[in-house]
Amino acid sequence: MEALARALVNEEAAERAKLSEALVSTFSRRMEALEALFKNLIISNIDQTRLQLEELIRNLDLKIENSQIWTLRQINSLVKVRFILDILKKE
Repeated sequence: MEALARALVNEEAAERAKLSEALVSTFSRRMEALEALFKNLIISNIDQTRLQLEELIRNLDLKIENSQIWTLRQINSLVKVRFILDILKKE
């Protein structure tokens, strides 16, 4: 009878151990899935932010280039005016 009781207790303990292992395994898989999901979201956000920054940089480069062109045109105009004034002074 005592052996039967021990066998029953051992069987119940083994069953609880199996359930615990199954729970740990399920929890681990879910944690890995969440980790993969968060990793993908973070990478996606980083990529999106990088693309936005690249676009901003391109726009700023264009603005700088346009400003340089404008400045050179203004300088050219001033040089022409100065040249004309020098010619008029000589006459």
